[in-house]
Amino acid sequence: MWNHLAICGKEPQFPCETCGIRFKHKHHLTRHLKNSSKNWSCQQCGKSYYWRGSLMNHIRVECDLFWNTMEGYETGTSEEKKTYQFYDPNYQYTCQRCGKSYKSAGSLSRHRHYECGIEPKEKCNLCGKKFPHRFKLTRHMVSCKAKQKFDWRLGQ
Repeated sequence: MWNHLAICGKEPQFPCETCGIRFKHKHHLTRHLKNSSKNWSCQQCGKSYYWRGSLMNHIRVECDLFWNTMEGYETGTSEEKKTYQFYDPNYQYTCQRCGKSYKSAGSLSRHRHYECGIEPKEKCNLCGKKFPHRFKLTRHMVSCKAKQKFDWRLGQ
């Protein structure tokens, strides 16, 4: 409330030296300066945009590239150009330890952290098969129970 009363009815006192727009709050000017230069550029064709959303639309529509914000990276500060790393949708992320491949860096990271070189902890009571995660064991149990029922009916 005090902040509101301090600026209410006063002329904006923070001008943009580039375009002349004036702001009541310094952080609004800072945001304007950050977004008013073409900080977002396409790595594929070099076109630059004021807004990240405009770049993403360009990538999807004009350059017809696949992009993934999880795989994307921003470089530099707000004054420097920001670029996104593009990826090939067929690229495989391969574990250097065991050679298993994954479609995403996140899956490879999970594999390295929770699975690679670690003995599976979850074991099926029906067939003895081991799994690294409980959800995989649960999924297996459905088919394992069905198989046992089928085998029992055949007398095996």
